[in-house]
Amino acid sequence: MANQGFKWPRNQSEVRQITKQQLTWLLDGLSVSDTTVSRITDKILPVAKEWQQRPVESIYAVVFLDAIHYHVRSEGQIVKKAVCIAIGLDLDGRKDVLGMWVGENESARFWATILNGLRNRGVEDIFIACTDNLTGFDTAIHANFP
Repeated sequence: MANQGFKWPRNQSEVRQITKQQLTWLLDGLSVSDTTVSRITDKILPVAKEWQQRPVESIYAVVFLDAIHYHVRSEGQIVKKAVCIAIGLDLDGRKDVLGMWVGENESARFWATILNGLRNRGVEDIFIACTDNLTGFDTAIHANFP
């Protein structure tokens, strides 16, 4: 078997060291049918949606707002998508991923929608919002958390 020398990583540092070649060895011969993918998706999406809509804390000391851009296959074409993430640090110092959202791009308008959704889920105030200073981001924050 091609992946005999592969050892599962024990911690995050080891995960980062996994090479493309090691992943190729690990996944060698793995095939998943379209039906299996659909069944998995049908089970995961409702759970993910419930998590995405769960109530959150009313006040966060700090919320980190950022995005990473990926090339993905969509309707037979490779397109660029932005995955936006909000990570909150509550008043007790606990981190919580408040949500992840996929959009066509990272824009102040998209972030305004995300922030409005957080407000609707129960966030009343954010003391410090850490952003990459995207144009219009401050307006979106102040519109939802004056």
